[in-house]
Formats: sequence, C-alpha cells, structure tokens
Amino acid sequence: MMAAAQKQVSMAAVILMVVLVAMVSGREVPQALPQYEAMGSRFADNPLRLMNQYYELMKARRLEDAINELEQEEYQPEPLKPVDTSHLDSPPKPRAVDNWPHESHEFGQVTAVSINRDGNPVIFHRGHRTWTAESFNATNHYQLIADGPIEDSTILTLSAATGAVIDESGGGIFYMPHGMTIDRNGNMWLTDV
Repeated sequence: MMAAAQKQVSMAAVILMVVLVAMVSGREVPQALPQYEAMGSRFADNPLRLMNQYYELMKARRLEDAINELEQEEYQPEPLKPVDTSHLDSPPKPRAVDNWPHESHEFGQVTAVSINRDGNPVIFHRGHRTWTAESFNATNHYQLIADGPIEDSTILTLSAATGAVIDESGGGIFYMPHGMTIDRNGNMWLTDV
C-alpha cells in the first residue's frame, strides 16, 4: 500500500514538473503531458534517472526549436562584391599564326603548354615515353622505374615569331611529365607523376 502511495506521489510530482516545464518552455501542456506521463511511469522508482531523462529531452527540444527557427528565417547572403583584377598580369591571348612553326618538330605526348615572360611558348612533353595502361599497376605504382628518367629534352621553349627551338632542358630528370605552369615571375612549376 505504501509503495502504491509513493508511486502516486511520484506521478503527481512528475505531472507537476511537466506542467512547469511546459509553461517555462512555452509549450502547451496537453502536447507535453502524454510523453512525460509515459516516461514518469517507467522511471517512477528512480527519480534521478527521470530528472536526467527530462533534462536530455528538454535539451533536444531546445535544439529542435532553434533549428526550426533558423529554417523559418529567410537566409539572405551578402551580395558578392566585384574583385578588382586590373593590377594582375594577364597572359597573352592565344591566336593562330599562319605557317607557324617555320620548321617541324617531333614531340612525345605533350602534357602542358605555357607562355613564358617573353611571350614564347614552352612545351612540356614525354619524349619517347608514352603513358599506357601498363604504366601503373592496380595500386597506382609506376611500373617503368627501371627504364630510368627520359633522356630526351622534355622542356622546349619555342620562338613566338618563328617556332624555332630557342631553349631545351629536362633530359634525364623526368619519368612521366604531367603538368607545367609558369608564374608571372617566370618561375616554372612542373609535376612528374
């Protein structure tokens, strides 16, 4: 009999707490009550566990409310401001030149073409080496390492006016040339796979 009375008192305390919590959180009591009443009957013998459960539930509700408020607000990002690029160097615009180059060249697989500070095209190529399905294994390890680096000059600078080779380098350095860029200071950035 005593246990039943304690359970009823505990349940009354739970319902009172539910009403208070609902009032403080701005929720209507009928919405909150069934959920808390069900919890109260499960945890009536352990009030501390019940309080912890209430606390966690209220934290979750507050988070849910905050998310709902954000979703209801219309997000207006700041408009993008144009960026002034007038101070940046612009690369020369490509254009077709009839009968260029004046002499013919043989290149391997060309991996990159850039323009140096003097306006001359620079070509990065693979010489006599070709990239095939057998160049790499299933774990992407290069398979032709035993062949050594490419002996041909892999970097050729051509004259913008005539197309003649005015500089060549890169022989004996690269295994599988992959990319090149020349920055506005004339530094050449190269990648080898």
